[in-house]
Amino acid sequence: MFSAMGSEELNQAIQSGIAAAMASATETIVQQVTAHVSGELNKKFETVNNSLLLHHNSIQAQQTAMTQLVDRVNLLTKQCADNDTNLKRIASATSSTASSSGGSISGTAGFARQIPSGAKKQRGFDAVPGGDSLLKFVGTFPRPVLDSVRRKHWDQLVQHFPHLLSVGATPVFHSIAQTYAVKFEREDAAREFQRMANLQGMTWTDPRDGNIHPLRVKSDLPLDVRIRKRAFHHLWNPVRSLLMLSPHWQEGKCQLGVDGFKGVLRLRTESDVWELVSSKPMTQRNGEDCYQFEPHLSELEAWGISAEQINTIISKAHASAQEAGGDTAMD
Repeated sequence: MFSAMGSEELNQAIQSGIAAAMASATETIVQQVTAHVSGELNKKFETVNNSLLLHHNSIQAQQTAMTQLVDRVNLLTKQCADNDTNLKRIASATSSTASSSGGSISGTAGFARQIPSGAKKQRGFDAVPGGDSLLKFVGTFPRPVLDSVRRKHWDQLVQHFPHLLSVGATPVFHSIAQTYAVKFEREDAAREFQRMANLQGMTWTDPRDGNIHPLRVKSDLPLDVRIRKRAFHHLWNPVRSLLMLSPHWQEGKCQLGVDGFKGVLRLRTESDVWELVSSKPMTQRNGEDCYQFEPHLSELEAWGISAEQINTIISKAHASAQEAGGDTAMD
């Protein structure tokens, strides 16, 4: 009887131990599962939070860019309005001047010389009365570039100054150059474009190295200056070749230069200045601009250049200048 009672108590004890062990194991498993689930949820939450933060920063950046774009559009709108106002003011003043004088103002106002009928091209551009004041040059690019590059810059220029099309401005390109021309129908529009473009500033980014270069709008040289400069540049090489034969020539210390505005081929040394050849306008013949070269023989002979040599050079330079489209007639 005692043995039976001991066996029952033993079974109860065993069952109680098994129940306690299962309860402990269950609690441990629950804790482990809870910890694992909590860790995974924290990781997911952190990932979602980082993603939301990135989206928030991206939205802020887009809002900032949009604000800057709106500000830029407002600025361009204001500039266009100012340009239109200036053009209307100039047009009004021009109209008033024409009315008060009893006639109309033509594009040749202030242009005294008549352009040669035979010289239809000057530096590649149509030579028409008033052409000097109606041409503006955009440049200078840091190196010669193709016309496609300059056309792209012109398109950007029109976007910045949309009134260019309304005033009849047209670009003039050549295959490879460091500038391009803008031809206008009225002098006042040409002057206003030059003033506004240089005031606001223009740049060009070189695709080779990404460097940004400033550009300006420049006026065309007067026709007489262009002709003289072209003719004197034809003199420069042969005259310098003869000067280098002189015992007085010192490389690096003697400089031969052209003053196209004054019409002088000038030699400069460390101690003196020698005017070798000059030019002066002659009386117009058949309505054409004519120029006469005047060799300074005493100066030239001091450097070993004879009258025969310089006259031969001048004759060739005259012929070359005529072929280039300029008249530099001599007696």
